Amino acid sequence: MILYLEPHLATASVNKELRKGGSALPLRLRDIRDQLSRMAFWMKTTKGENYQIIKRFWTERLTGKQPAWGIILDCHPLGRREVSDEDFAAALREPGDPGNGEIGYPGYPQFKDADPRKGPLYSIVEAWLKWEKEHTNP
Repeated sequence: MILYLEPHLATASVNKELRKGGSALPLRLRDIRDQLSRMAFWMKTTKGENYQIIKRFWTERLTGKQPAWGIILDCHPLGRREVSDEDFAAALREPGDPGNGEIGYPGYPQFKDADPRKGPLYSIVEAWLKWEKEHTNP
């Protein structure tokens, strides 16, 4: 899964929260991008893409296609987590356990609570996707 961020809106949101505590981001947008681009979770672009990711964002302030940053959740430290076989087996739903209304796919593991391999970044993205689904017109 890839998380796409519109850099200006993302940093504006972070700065808004930091101002409440009396501080601000010490780096400029270009500096943040240059540092993040060295990380394994950064989505690389090619010359053919003009070294940019272009995505459509629908917000009150932005409509249409904008430059974006891509974060690969499986490579981010808060994304995919390594768990032992024992922890994975303990998280699985026992055969015959009643689900919570979920429809399972044959061959895919069903979990009691949540997939232990997914870190907090997945929780944030999944909560946002759920909110978006509930608040968009069908």
